[in-house]
Amino acid sequence: MGLISWAIDKVKKWVSGGSSSESSYGGSSRSTAAYSYEPDKVKAAEIEADTKIKLANMEKERIALMKDAQKEILHLETESKIALEMAKSKGLEAMANTIISMQE
Repeated sequence: MGLISWAIDKVKKWVSGGSSSESSYGGSSRSTAAYSYEPDKVKAAEIEADTKIKLANMEKERIALMKDAQKEILHLETESKIALEMAKSKGLEAMANTIISMQE
């Protein structure tokens, strides 16, 4: 029985592509793997990811500020045009000319 289970284990390992080093104690095997851990690269990747997130948030904030500024400019321009039209309609041409000269 022991020989058959040993042969089945060998076939399973060969099929799965696993390489192992056998010890001389009862045919047991152990596999080893080497992992490369470089803390500097991990830290650099973390910093880079954080920086990208911060830049994306700053870009969103910049876009929102630009939209708000454009809205405010349009609002003030509209109020100015309304005031100009009101001045013209009341026949206050001097005031209208002053407003026009201030806009230029």
